[in-house]
Amino acid sequence: MCSNTKLSPSNMKLSTMHMALMQAVGLMIASGLMAFAQQANAEDKTVKLETVEVIGEKESDTRPVKGYNAKKSTSSTRTDTELRDTPQSITVIPQDLIKDQSIQSISQAVQYVPGVQAAQGEGNRDALVFRGNATTGDFFLDGLRDDVQTYRDIYNTDRIEVLKGPNGMAFGRGGAGGALNRVSKEAGWDPIRELTTSYGAYDFKRISGDFGQALTDEVAFRLNAVYEDSGSYRDGVNIERYGFTPTFTIRPDDKTKIVLSAEYFQDKRVADRGVPSQTSRTGANANLGNRPYRIGDEDTFFGNARLSPTETETIAFNAKIEHAFDNGVGLKNSTRYAFYDKYYQNVFANSPVNLSNNVSLGAYRDVTKRENIINQTDVTYTADIWNIQHKLLAGAEFSSQDTDNNRTIPTNRSDNNDPILSSNSNGTFTTVSANNPFGVPINFNQK
Repeated sequence: MCSNTKLSPSNMKLSTMHMALMQAVGLMIASGLMAFAQQANAEDKTVKLETVEVIGEKESDTRPVKGYNAKKSTSSTRTDTELRDTPQSITVIPQDLIKDQSIQSISQAVQYVPGVQAAQGEGNRDALVFRGNATTGDFFLDGLRDDVQTYRDIYNTDRIEVLKGPNGMAFGRGGAGGALNRVSKEAGWDPIRELTTSYGAYDFKRISGDFGQALTDEVAFRLNAVYEDSGSYRDGVNIERYGFTPTFTIRPDDKTKIVLSAEYFQDKRVADRGVPSQTSRTGANANLGNRPYRIGDEDTFFGNARLSPTETETIAFNAKIEHAFDNGVGLKNSTRYAFYDKYYQNVFANSPVNLSNNVSLGAYRDVTKRENIINQTDVTYTADIWNIQHKLLAGAEFSSQDTDNNRTIPTNRSDNNDPILSSNSNGTFTTVSANNPFGVPINFNQK
């Protein structure tokens, strides 16, 4: 017997919903099982990487230029600018080159600088010729004028920046042919301990030291010192100089740096003006005219070595403050106080050796005391305008220089009844034989 059961529409709808719900639950359970299986499979395939150690040299705060290739300079534009972006010819002599060539003076430093030569400086001062323009005053220390006429040692110098061409906009007065800026060594948190000794021909002896370390997380100290005592190939000529420079660097925060330093330096030597030239010759000796007299005789001092001392004492204090604000403004203020006391006396050949084999001797004495106070402020603003970075600079310098100079020439009469000596405006007081070029001025009168 067979019976037919008819489902009502409501029962059919309920059955369909029940089946859909069962299918959804089943799909969720299946998805969960698949995800669990995939996670377990991934854990099984996890790759454990080995530890990678990266080693590199950090940038030294006691030697900012590494190697021979300096890339930046602040001397020309007063901002930390790439040399390739600086519209001026600049040669940077870094610390590594100074050490490798054992450079100890300004004249040695510019030997391989194109367009710059060292001159004699009358045996008592640094003198350079920038592209044909001679100068004894276009010297700077950390961007501040250092114009006393003396010899400078570079024991406390990190690098030397030589600028060629006019620099009036950056340095104010002077700088017609170029300028030379010494960048001082600064204290840092990278320890440095160096001791250098030298001994060479003509009794050359020199020792220098460079010691620096961190005192705290905010304060670092550095001390540079030098002593030299040397002779010369010229009879009676010698040199003695010594100095020391303590430096403190203070960093109260990441955006502020304060550098304080002082220097005492003394240079004592005999002023050597070299040998005179010969008067133009005729006949068989015509080709000897205007050449140095007796080239092979480099020992003879023309004048009086004992009466040709030069001595300079330098006492200086320096302070520099740098701060970077959050709005792109940078502030740098530098102050230098320096006192110079220089004594210079020289008896020298004041003419060529004439056809009679005689040479005139001249002499003068020069005493200079100078006091410099310089304050310099640079303000920079860096901003991105239309996706182009701009750096604006404004600055001012205030300086005071007080100089007391007294220059004298030989008198024409002695105090001990010696024969009368002739004297003229250029200091010539006698004529002697070039075979024995020695003379003694008696007294000096103000010129």
